[in-house]
Amino acid sequence: MSRSIGDYRVHEVGVTAEPEITQWSLKKCHVAVVIGTDGLFEFLSNEQIAKLLVPFHRTFDCGLAANALVTEAFQ
Repeated sequence: MSRSIGDYRVHEVGVTAEPEITQWSLKKCHVAVVIGTDGLFEFLSNEQIAKLLVPFHRTFDCGLAANALVTEAFQ
C-alpha cells in the first residue's frame, strides 16, 4: 500500500499500483511456503532458498529458518 502512494507520478516509467496476485494449489509434497520481498529473491534463487531450508524441515523452526534466509541474502 505504501509503495502505491507515488505511483501516479511514476506510472509512465512502469510503476503500478495494481497488485500482482498469484494462486497455487498446494500438495502434500510441498513442505514450506516462503513469502519474501525483492530483498530476498533478488539475492537468492528458489533453489538456494530450498537448500537453506532443508535443515529446518524437521524442526519446523520458522524463526531460525527466516534468520538463515536473511543472513544469506545479506551476505
